[in-house]
Amino acid sequence: MTDILDTVQQQVGSVAVQQLTARLGVDPVMAQRAVDVAVPAIVSALASRARADGADVVHRESTSQASNPSSSSQVLGDQHADIAQRVSDATGVSRKDAGAILGTVAPAVLRGIGEQVQQRGISPAQLADVLGKAVGGGRQTL
Repeated sequence: MTDILDTVQQQVGSVAVQQLTARLGVDPVMAQRAVDVAVPAIVSALASRARADGADVVHRESTSQASNPSSSSQVLGDQHADIAQRVSDATGVSRKDAGAILGTVAPAVLRGIGEQVQQRGISPAQLADVLGKAVGGGRQTL
């Protein structure tokens, strides 16, 4: 079985790079680097939120994205700015562009997690554990 972070990274990767290249006009190599930084940072933020009594919210938002994709999710909450700064620092894109990158990548990450939740019947409590282990070094396989 595969790790949820690896699975989501694979699902999000090429599509997000194409979208970022088209929307922001960034070089595909830069877009790939941004996705490579953003996906684990987003999963880490979702894991933190799930561990802080937000597992039901993360579970609901991810399954909602899997069923009805949109870009309106606010599940990153106050961590959005920190993640945008991380993406900006790691890639050299402006903070504004990093925010736009998150606007594309975060819903795709949620959708990927939601698909895994639905396919594998993961409960909110299990999701908090799986996400925490995926980003905490003790990688949880599904």
